[in-house]
Amino acid sequence: GVSATAQQAFAMLNDPFLLRQCEHIAERVAGTKSADGKMEIEDQVKAAFRLIFQREPNPPELELFAAYARQHGLGNAIQILINSNEFLYVD
Repeated sequence: GVSATAQQAFAMLNDPFLLRQCEHIAERVAGTKSADGKMEIEDQVKAAFRLIFQREPNPPELELFAAYARQHGLGNAIQILINSNEFLYVD
């Protein structure tokens, strides 16, 4: 069986190393531009999904994560992706 303890969950949310890595990923995708050369948060969110999940976000995911990234920053949005079941567990 697979289990995750509370300590593991808190480490994924609060570990300084993980937070720095999320910021590094955010810096990497922050330069992503749309076809017309504009830097839109939606394009950055798409780049983050491609990098982390190896897929495009569906429309509701794109809308929610773009809104979250606008309000809380791209690094925090990436931290949510890194802490998701899709990233942590391989099917």
